[in-house]
Amino acid sequence: MGEKVEPAPAPGLFTRKARSYPGNEHSARETISQGHTEGSIIGFYALIDIHQSISLRQILEQESGASTVTAAEGIIEAEFSLPSWAKRSIFMDGHGVSSKENIYDWPSIRVPSVEQPHLTKLSDCHYTYWVAVHGTIIDHPGIFITDSGFIDLDTVAGHRLLCALDFAPSSESSSFKELFITLLTLPKFYSQLVEVHCLNITPTIQPITCPYEPKTIVNVARHMTNCGITESQADSLLQYARFFRVDKLQSKLRSEDEPGPWLKILC
Repeated sequence: MGEKVEPAPAPGLFTRKARSYPGNEHSARETISQGHTEGSIIGFYALIDIHQSISLRQILEQESGASTVTAAEGIIEAEFSLPSWAKRSIFMDGHGVSSKENIYDWPSIRVPSVEQPHLTKLSDCHYTYWVAVHGTIIDHPGIFITDSGFIDLDTVAGHRLLCALDFAPSSESSSFKELFITLLTLPKFYSQLVEVHCLNITPTIQPITCPYEPKTIVNVARHMTNCGITESQADSLLQYARFFRVDKLQSKLRSEDEPGPWLKILC
C-alpha cells in the first residue's frame, strides 16, 4: 500500500451531524481545502457527498428548468477534483497492485500465500494494520484504504461486523450480505425499522452468526438488534456500505483499460 497507515478516529470520538452545505465563497473553498488535506477522511467524505448531491440537483435542474444550485455550490462543482491522497487503486489482482493514477505505485510482484492469523481475536486497530499489509479491496470490499496508506477505521469495523453476523461469510454473495449492505446504505433506515417494528436492542453488544438465511431486511434488522447493534453504530457504517458496493463492482472489472467505478462515481 503506502508508506504510512493512519486509521481514522475510532467511532465515538466525534459527533456525526447532518451535512451542511457551503453558504458563501469562503465556506465553499474551506470545504474543498478540508477535502484535499492529506488524511482528512471526514473532510473527504464531506466533499464527495456535497459534490454528488449538487451533481444530482444539476441533472434535475436540466429536466425541470428550476435553479437550486447556489453560487457557493457552483464553486465546488467548478473546482472539484478527487484528492490525490484519497485515490484507491482502480485495478487489483492476485499478483500485486497497479493503478493508472497511483503516484505510490509499486511494481507488480507475486506474493506467496500465508496462513492467516486468528483475525477475529484481534482488536480493530491490529486488524487494520494486517489489512494494510495483506488486504485488497477484492478480499476486503468496503474497507476504505488509500494507495497512500490511510484507512478509515469505521469501514474496518463494518467489514468485521458483517463477517461475524453473516450466516455464509465465505460465500461470494449471500442474502444476508445483500440485505445488510442495503440496510446500511440508506441513512437512518435501521432506526426506522427498529421503531416501526418495535424491535428491542439488546443492551450488550455480542455479534453472533445469524442462525438462518434471512428473507427480508427486517429479519436482518431483528438479528442486529439481538446482537446489540445500536442505531448510532449502524449510522457509522454508512460509508462502509457505500464502498462495499463500489468495490463489488470494481472486482468485476476485466481490463485495466476499463475505467474503474470509483472514478465513474466520484468524478
